[in-house]
Amino acid sequence: MLASSPSIVIPIPGFERRYYRGFDPHNSRRTSRIFDLIKGTVRKGNTDLKITDLKVAIIGGAPVVRITTDEGIDGIGSGESWKPFLKPHVEFYRDKIIGLDPTDVERVMIGIRRWGGFKPWGTAVSAIEMALWDIAGKSAGLPVYKLLGGKVRDRVMVYNGSVRFEMNGKEPEHYAENMQKMKDHPYDFRIIKQAVSFHGGMQNVEDFY
Repeated sequence: MLASSPSIVIPIPGFERRYYRGFDPHNSRRTSRIFDLIKGTVRKGNTDLKITDLKVAIIGGAPVVRITTDEGIDGIGSGESWKPFLKPHVEFYRDKIIGLDPTDVERVMIGIRRWGGFKPWGTAVSAIEMALWDIAGKSAGLPVYKLLGGKVRDRVMVYNGSVRFEMNGKEPEHYAENMQKMKDHPYDFRIIKQAVSFHGGMQNVEDFY
Protein backbone atom coordinates (compact mmCIF):
# COMPACT_ATOMS: atom_id res chain seq x y z
CA MET A 1 0.00 0.00 0.00
CA LEU A 2 1.36 3.41 -0.96
CA ALA A 3 2.11 5.71 1.93
CA SER A 4 0.06 8.44 0.24
CA SER A 5 -3.13 6.36 0.20
CA PRO A 6 -5.80 8.10 2.27
CA SER A 7 -7.29 6.16 5.13
CA ILE A 8 -10.32 6.36 7.35
CA VAL A 9 -9.62 5.63 10.99
CA ILE A 10 -12.39 4.32 13.20
CA PRO A 11 -11.26 4.20 16.83
CA ILE A 12 -12.14 1.00 18.66
CA PRO A 13 -10.99 0.41 22.23
CA GLY A 14 -7.77 -1.56 22.20
CA PHE A 15 -7.66 -1.84 18.41
CA GLU A 16 -7.44 0.56 15.51
CA ARG A 17 -9.17 -0.41 12.27
CA ARG A 18 -8.02 1.22 9.04
CA TYR A 19 -9.74 1.22 5.67
CA TYR A 20 -7.61 2.02 2.67
CA ARG A 21 -8.67 3.47 -0.66
CA GLY A 22 -10.50 0.89 -2.71
CA PHE A 23 -12.23 -0.75 0.27
CA ASP A 24 -15.82 0.03 1.16
CA PRO A 25 -16.26 0.34 4.95
CA HIS A 26 -19.94 -0.46 4.49
CA ASN A 27 -19.17 -3.82 2.85
CA SER A 28 -19.30 -5.98 5.97
CA ARG A 29 -17.79 -9.06 4.33
CA ARG A 30 -14.80 -7.16 2.98
CA THR A 31 -14.23 -5.06 6.09
CA SER A 32 -14.44 -8.15 8.27
CA ARG A 33 -11.61 -9.65 6.26
CA ILE A 34 -9.62 -6.42 6.59
CA PHE A 35 -9.99 -6.59 10.36
CA ASP A 36 -8.74 -10.15 10.35
CA LEU A 37 -5.80 -9.32 8.13
CA ILE A 38 -4.73 -6.49 10.39
CA LYS A 39 -5.07 -8.64 13.49
CA GLY A 40 -3.21 -11.47 11.77
CA THR A 41 -6.05 -13.95 12.21
CA VAL A 42 -6.70 -14.87 8.58
CA ARG A 43 -5.63 -18.44 7.93
CA LYS A 44 -5.20 -20.03 4.54
CA GLY A 45 -4.93 -23.78 4.64
CA ASN A 46 -3.70 -25.38 7.84
CA THR A 47 -1.68 -22.90 9.91
CA ASP A 48 -2.21 -24.60 13.26
CA LEU A 49 0.57 -27.08 12.61
CA LYS A 50 3.12 -27.82 15.28
CA ILE A 51 6.41 -29.65 14.87
CA THR A 52 6.42 -32.85 16.92
CA ASP A 53 9.74 -34.41 15.97
CA LEU A 54 12.85 -34.12 13.85
CA LYS A 55 14.49 -37.33 12.67
CA VAL A 56 17.52 -38.00 10.53
CA ALA A 57 18.70 -41.16 8.79
CA ILE A 58 21.89 -41.73 6.84
CA ILE A 59 20.92 -43.15 3.46
CA GLY A 60 23.65 -43.79 0.94
CA GLY A 61 25.97 -41.82 3.17
CA ALA A 62 23.77 -38.69 2.98
CA PRO A 63 21.70 -37.25 5.85
CA VAL A 64 17.96 -37.39 5.10
CA VAL A 65 15.84 -35.28 7.43
CA ARG A 66 12.20 -35.91 8.31
CA ILE A 67 10.14 -33.39 10.29
CA THR A 68 6.80 -34.60 11.65
CA THR A 69 3.79 -32.54 12.75
CA ASP A 70 0.76 -32.98 14.95
CA GLU A 71 -1.48 -33.04 11.86
CA GLY A 72 0.34 -35.94 10.22
CA ILE A 73 2.01 -33.81 7.54
CA ASP A 74 5.68 -34.73 7.22
CA GLY A 75 8.48 -32.88 5.46
CA ILE A 76 11.58 -34.40 3.90
CA GLY A 77 14.93 -32.74 3.26
CA SER A 78 18.33 -34.07 2.30
CA GLY A 79 21.95 -33.07 2.48
CA GLU A 80 24.65 -33.57 -0.10
CA SER A 81 25.94 -37.03 -0.87
CA TRP A 82 28.14 -38.70 1.69
CA LYS A 83 28.04 -36.58 4.77
CA PRO A 84 27.18 -39.14 7.46
CA PHE A 85 28.98 -37.05 10.08
CA LEU A 86 26.13 -34.50 9.92
CA LYS A 87 23.63 -36.70 11.79
CA PRO A 88 24.46 -35.30 15.26
CA HIS A 89 24.53 -31.80 13.75
CA VAL A 90 20.92 -32.21 12.58
CA GLU A 91 19.82 -33.80 15.85
CA PHE A 92 21.31 -30.85 17.73
CA TYR A 93 18.47 -28.66 16.45
CA ARG A 94 15.64 -31.03 17.39
CA ASP A 95 14.69 -29.55 20.74
CA LYS A 96 14.99 -26.04 19.34
CA ILE A 97 12.17 -26.50 16.82
CA ILE A 98 9.73 -28.81 18.63
CA GLY A 99 6.39 -27.05 19.11
CA LEU A 100 7.01 -24.40 16.45
CA ASP A 101 4.84 -23.81 13.39
CA PRO A 102 6.72 -25.37 10.45
CA THR A 103 4.95 -23.09 7.96
CA ASP A 104 6.70 -20.10 9.55
CA VAL A 105 9.80 -21.21 7.71
CA GLU A 106 11.84 -18.04 8.07
CA ARG A 107 11.01 -17.64 11.75
CA VAL A 108 12.16 -21.18 12.48
CA MET A 109 15.31 -20.76 10.42
CA ILE A 110 16.28 -17.47 12.04
CA GLY A 111 15.97 -19.22 15.38
CA ILE A 112 18.36 -22.04 14.51
CA ARG A 113 20.84 -20.36 12.17
CA ARG A 114 22.25 -18.40 15.07
CA TRP A 115 23.42 -21.72 16.54
CA GLY A 116 25.52 -22.33 13.44
CA GLY A 117 24.70 -21.97 9.75
CA PHE A 118 28.23 -22.08 8.35
CA LYS A 119 30.35 -25.08 7.44
CA PRO A 120 30.05 -27.82 8.48
CA TRP A 121 26.61 -26.92 9.88
CA GLY A 122 25.34 -25.39 6.65
CA THR A 123 24.15 -28.61 5.03
CA ALA A 124 22.37 -29.69 8.22
CA VAL A 125 20.54 -26.37 8.43
CA SER A 126 19.65 -26.43 4.74
CA ALA A 127 18.22 -29.95 4.97
CA ILE A 128 15.96 -28.79 7.80
CA GLU A 129 14.81 -25.81 5.75
CA MET A 130 13.97 -28.09 2.80
CA ALA A 131 11.81 -30.21 5.09
CA LEU A 132 10.02 -27.12 6.41
CA TRP A 133 9.23 -25.91 2.90
CA ASP A 134 7.99 -29.40 2.05
CA ILE A 135 5.51 -29.15 4.92
CA ALA A 136 4.51 -25.60 3.97
CA GLY A 137 3.77 -26.68 0.42
CA LYS A 138 1.76 -29.73 1.48
CA SER A 139 -0.17 -27.66 4.00
CA ALA A 140 -1.05 -25.03 1.40
CA GLY A 141 -1.78 -27.60 -1.28
CA LEU A 142 0.80 -25.96 -3.57
CA PRO A 143 4.18 -26.89 -4.99
CA VAL A 144 6.93 -25.12 -3.08
CA TYR A 145 8.03 -23.11 -6.11
CA LYS A 146 4.63 -21.39 -6.03
CA LEU A 147 5.31 -20.25 -2.46
CA LEU A 148 8.72 -18.93 -3.50
CA GLY A 149 7.47 -16.67 -6.27
CA GLY A 150 6.17 -19.01 -8.96
CA LYS A 151 7.62 -20.42 -12.15
CA VAL A 152 10.01 -18.30 -14.18
CA ARG A 153 11.18 -20.72 -16.90
CA ASP A 154 9.91 -23.87 -18.55
CA ARG A 155 13.42 -25.19 -19.14
CA VAL A 156 16.72 -24.57 -17.39
CA MET A 157 20.34 -25.22 -18.27
CA VAL A 158 22.11 -27.54 -15.85
CA TYR A 159 25.64 -27.54 -14.55
CA ASN A 160 27.67 -30.49 -13.41
CA GLY A 161 28.56 -30.53 -9.75
CA SER A 162 28.50 -34.25 -9.01
CA VAL A 163 28.98 -36.39 -12.14
CA ARG A 164 32.64 -37.40 -12.02
CA PHE A 165 35.05 -39.58 -13.96
CA GLU A 166 38.23 -41.09 -12.58
CA MET A 167 41.23 -38.85 -13.04
CA ASN A 168 44.35 -40.28 -14.71
CA GLY A 169 46.60 -37.77 -12.97
CA LYS A 170 46.85 -34.26 -11.61
CA GLU A 171 48.54 -32.50 -14.50
CA PRO A 172 46.68 -29.88 -16.62
CA GLU A 173 46.30 -32.33 -19.51
CA HIS A 174 44.57 -34.78 -17.18
CA TYR A 175 42.05 -32.12 -16.16
CA ALA A 176 41.47 -31.24 -19.81
CA GLU A 177 40.85 -34.91 -20.62
CA ASN A 178 38.43 -35.22 -17.70
CA MET A 179 36.56 -32.07 -18.68
CA GLN A 180 36.10 -33.34 -22.22
CA LYS A 181 34.43 -36.49 -20.87
CA MET A 182 32.01 -34.32 -18.93
CA LYS A 183 31.30 -32.15 -21.96
CA ASP A 184 30.45 -35.30 -23.91
CA HIS A 185 28.03 -36.49 -21.22
CA PRO A 186 24.41 -36.95 -22.48
CA TYR A 187 23.15 -34.48 -19.85
CA ASP A 188 24.59 -31.74 -22.05
CA PHE A 189 26.03 -29.67 -19.21
CA ARG A 190 26.43 -25.95 -19.86
CA ILE A 191 28.74 -25.35 -16.90
CA ILE A 192 31.07 -27.83 -15.24
CA LYS A 193 32.26 -27.45 -11.67
CA GLN A 194 35.66 -29.05 -11.31
CA ALA A 195 37.73 -29.44 -8.17
CA VAL A 196 41.15 -27.88 -8.69
CA SER A 197 44.00 -26.66 -6.54
CA PHE A 198 43.51 -27.54 -2.86
CA HIS A 199 40.05 -28.93 -3.55
CA GLY A 200 41.36 -31.35 -6.14
CA GLY A 201 44.51 -32.72 -4.56
CA MET A 202 46.92 -30.74 -6.73
CA GLN A 203 48.83 -29.77 -3.59
CA ASN A 204 50.06 -33.38 -3.44
CA VAL A 205 51.90 -32.99 -6.74
CA GLU A 206 55.65 -32.72 -6.37
CA ASP A 207 56.95 -29.13 -6.49
CA PHE A 208 53.39 -27.77 -6.35
CA TYR A 209 54.55 -24.96 -4.07
